[in-house]
Amino acid sequence: MSVLILYGTTEGHTRSVAEALARSLRLSDDRVHVIDAAAGDPDPSTYGAVIVAASVHAGGYQAAVQRWVRRHSTELAARPTAFVSVCVPRPPESGGMTSLF
Repeated sequence: MSVLILYGTTEGHTRSVAEALARSLRLSDDRVHVIDAAAGDPDPSTYGAVIVAASVHAGGYQAAVQRWVRRHSTELAARPTAFVSVCVPRPPESGGMTSLF
């Protein structure tokens, strides 16, 4: 099967998650394309399945991912689709939530 993994990233964490997903899918002989939403506008209708990955920053996802999903919502509804939400906490020294534990 051909699989599109479209991702949005701010600091690179979501790109790493998308690449790990691709490696795993390729073990099953799937053809996988990993594309940054900020760098391209792939046509989801040419894929058997789509995974969208984005990271949460300031309560929202990357604008490029949001635009792409809105633009291609009809095509996404017509095939297996998954959404991966990535949230990496700030380290304790930055005063993030992890410093509470």
